[in-house]
Amino acid sequence: MDTRHTPYLYGMTDLCPDNVLDGKGVIVHPVRLGHNPDDFSSVDYSDRRETMICRPQHGWGNEGTLPIEPYMPYYLQRMRNFVSGSKGVNIWIAWNEPNHSQERPNGQIISPSYAATSYLDIRDVIRSLPGHDDDLVLVGAIAPWNIETGDWLEYMQAVYAQLPTAYVDGIALHAYTHGAHPDLIFSMEVQHGWLWHFRTYQQQINVGIPDRFKDRPIYITETNQGDGPWLDYNNGWAQNAYLEIDDWNRAGEPTIRSLVLYRWAFDQWKIQDKDGVKADLHTAMEHEYTWTGWTPPDPPEDNMLENHSFEGGWYNQTPDGILVLPEGWFAEYQEGDDPYKRPEIKPNQEFVTDGTHSIRSFPPEHSRAFSGICQDVDVEPGQWYRLSADVRIESKPSGELTAFVGIQPWGGSIFERQMIWGKETRLLDEFQQIEAYVQAFGGRIRVALGSTNKWASKNNTTWWDNAKLEPWECDGGTEPPVDPPEPGECSALTYAETVAAVEQGVKGALEGLCIRLE
Repeated sequence: MDTRHTPYLYGMTDLCPDNVLDGKGVIVHPVRLGHNPDDFSSVDYSDRRETMICRPQHGWGNEGTLPIEPYMPYYLQRMRNFVSGSKGVNIWIAWNEPNHSQERPNGQIISPSYAATSYLDIRDVIRSLPGHDDDLVLVGAIAPWNIETGDWLEYMQAVYAQLPTAYVDGIALHAYTHGAHPDLIFSMEVQHGWLWHFRTYQQQINVGIPDRFKDRPIYITETNQGDGPWLDYNNGWAQNAYLEIDDWNRAGEPTIRSLVLYRWAFDQWKIQDKDGVKADLHTAMEHEYTWTGWTPPDPPEDNMLENHSFEGGWYNQTPDGILVLPEGWFAEYQEGDDPYKRPEIKPNQEFVTDGTHSIRSFPPEHSRAFSGICQDVDVEPGQWYRLSADVRIESKPSGELTAFVGIQPWGGSIFERQMIWGKETRLLDEFQQIEAYVQAFGGRIRVALGSTNKWASKNNTTWWDNAKLEPWECDGGTEPPVDPPEPGECSALTYAETVAAVEQGVKGALEGLCIRLE
């Protein structure tokens, strides 16, 4: 499984609504597992637009972040069941603050040795499962400033000292301020020999983590204003916190990939009813901070499509999560045999030609559907345009699945008869590029990546990637070319001739043509 994910630093603990992070960041979701080896319950994050980090743990409070040692084999089996059934997550936190008394099972102290051994056992379970061999299993955070199990920095050092270099995938840290003043983010105040506010993260990296692990991805998975609830005021605390991490990363220090606010709901630190805190976060998000080494790529100058390679975030077009579209795109569809069914469209990382994501679409199982993944684009009237995209098809048993790209030169629905579809393909099991050409009639066109299946077979899947819309130089002509046109070699039909050809079923006459609109 691909462990690359959002470049944005923003984050929230708990499953907050989609509009909180707008797909730009990570969600940390704590989950109580227990140790029943016959429990197969799991989570499904496949519809979330954010990168999901799951923190499975034995239980809450006196149940312990880890079980007592006799229950560990049962807990590991429960972990195996949980991860096997879960979807949409490939980053896990092994445990939480084992040096804190509130995480002790039945009050029993969790030693550094037990924490380290448990991490290795949990990692072995997760990465041994099909599809999870490349997952990131993070060493959980140590509670800063806590001395209930001895000096917390010494505890942290002792855990990492017992971990083999090759067996640490990543690191989770916690950092807070003792108060709500935004300047505490930058404070270098020392108490008891420790940095006493947010910059504890620096002391943890510089002192608590051995040098041999400092090339691993680091995630700050909890931060807030300290022992009291969030101050419900947009005072710049969150803005300063994200600025601080961005400055750290730009200085070339060990890279921090996230700063996660604790928390959306459930306890005194909840943010869901704090409009001032949310405003502070959203102001920070306007800077679009990303971790070092990644900046959102600028689209090619000749590509007119927004989010053309589907790397710029996702959203739910329908509340039930059946249509999960890349930002800038939407779906049009006609339902097949069953009026209560519709195609399913979701992000995919299995088959790609550009970046890390493609679009995967398929009709309901044992049904038929005609759908298009669409985008409206402002254009110059009278200008010719070329639309292309990479497509891969799977149809088993053969449902005669067909894929095609098209342009609506008036900007209307793809189901109107003016829609111009290019050459179709049924090539199976490998990507190929297909294209369509059209002359714009007005100031806006609608482009579509479409597919339909003739037979309602079990599996009819289409993957789309690397879409491109570009101006095309075309001088017109009278005879259709044998091959797709090159610049300056486009033949043309009038619109009336095109409609007549479609109505007469002369579909082949339109393959590879430019359409002249009069």
